[in-house]
Amino acid sequence: MNRHTSAVFAAALVAALSRPASAQPAPSPSPAAPEPPAPAAPVESVPQAAPEAPPAAANAELEKQLTMQRADLDEQDARIAELEKQLKSFNKPAQAKPAVAARETKRDDVTAKPAAPATLVDDTLKVTGYVQAEYEGHQDSEDQLAPGGAPLNLNRFVLRRARLKLTRDWRYGAMLLELDANSVRGAAIGVQHAEVSLAYRNADQTPLVQLTMGLFDNPFGREVLESPRERPFMERSFASREFFPSEPDLGLRISGQAAWFRYSVAVVNGQPLGDRTGFILQDPNSHKDVLGRVGVDVSLPSALRIVGGVSVLNGEGFHPGTDATKGTLTWRDNVSEDNLVQFPEVVGLPGTAGSPSQNFTRWLLGADVGAELVSKFGKTHLFAELSFGSNMDRNVFVADPTTNGFDEREFGYYIALYHEFKQGPIAGFRYDAYNPNSDFLDSRRGTLIPTTETIDTYSPLLGFQVPHRARLVAQYDIIRDAEARNTAGVPVDRKNNVWTIRLQGEL
Repeated sequence: MNRHTSAVFAAALVAALSRPASAQPAPSPSPAAPEPPAPAAPVESVPQAAPEAPPAAANAELEKQLTMQRADLDEQDARIAELEKQLKSFNKPAQAKPAVAARETKRDDVTAKPAAPATLVDDTLKVTGYVQAEYEGHQDSEDQLAPGGAPLNLNRFVLRRARLKLTRDWRYGAMLLELDANSVRGAAIGVQHAEVSLAYRNADQTPLVQLTMGLFDNPFGREVLESPRERPFMERSFASREFFPSEPDLGLRISGQAAWFRYSVAVVNGQPLGDRTGFILQDPNSHKDVLGRVGVDVSLPSALRIVGGVSVLNGEGFHPGTDATKGTLTWRDNVSEDNLVQFPEVVGLPGTAGSPSQNFTRWLLGADVGAELVSKFGKTHLFAELSFGSNMDRNVFVADPTTNGFDEREFGYYIALYHEFKQGPIAGFRYDAYNPNSDFLDSRRGTLIPTTETIDTYSPLLGFQVPHRARLVAQYDIIRDAEARNTAGVPVDRKNNVWTIRLQGEL
């Protein structure tokens, strides 16, 4: 501002000085008008040249200063213009970005963009897997064969699981195929999971609604849906294994999640993999089992995660009928026991008519809750689950009211606590209880006495792991039951504790 003012002032001063210089020659003829005095010429030339020199020098100096100031002003104007240009270039992205975001948000509110979600879904083929090899020691092991030829020795090395999983997701669906190999009952290779799904996804690509068909895990409780790869304990609790000898079954499932809410409903054959009733992955009756689970999964700011849910199952079991038989003759050497056929020892057995197959109702209810807490020492897990139902045992104590003459009601639960240290060690403990017949009554001297068939299992666990790489775990199962009898016929504990060492490696 000061420099502009000084420039204007200098220009005005130059203009003011230039006027006398231009007007000075005009009055010079007036003193020369009287020609008689001859010496006027030298007097006129000397005094006129002297006063013209100072204005010319002053003008030149002022013009020089004005030129320098103008150049300085031009340089400053150029710098100001450059700074304004840079400032505009810095402000343009910050102002344009909200505008673009606003346009995208508006477009998303009206219609979903077909290309954007597809780029967010990782549609590459993923290959994962793990191997669980272990050594088992059983307190009731014998170096004998059971009727039928099955070995009673259970102290052995076992390939418990060797699984390879292929998965691929796309915008509107997914595919999963998992193969399993094991040596539990001899070398076996089979399909563990085979799923194909259609999905409508949330913004974070989790399925809001997903329709799945194929071989998938039954959506009931927590343990059935928990992957053996992530579970630190060797196997599921006793009650869970009785209700579901193996996790997967064939059927149709609708599942999804919205924020913290989870849901899954399925219609399945009702004969899961590993079923002991003789119809594995088949369905001998037209009635399908309907089951499902609804729950929550909440992560709190305090590094605490709360999960839980309720489950229900309704279905029908199947009692196979018998074929008709013809009359037969049998010989019983019970008279003289001389290995000779005698007439009284030959007995005729009449034929029997066939019996039709029958269905029976079964149901199961369950609830589970759990918490995970992350601290400077690692991650602590606490979970609990209970289940109770009727005619649901499909493993060891197979429930069949047609044969038994009454409905059996089962009840089971467990509590598990384990901690994963940051440096690798892992320690835990689980207690589970299962009663295959909570209405059981024992008869002694003609009196019905309430008893219990509850099987209690205490399972401490110690191990070391490299997350998502390897895990070495040792577990000791202390089993308390009343499956044995003493010499007086009183139920006593059967000596059948189990200890297991497992090494797991992951792809």
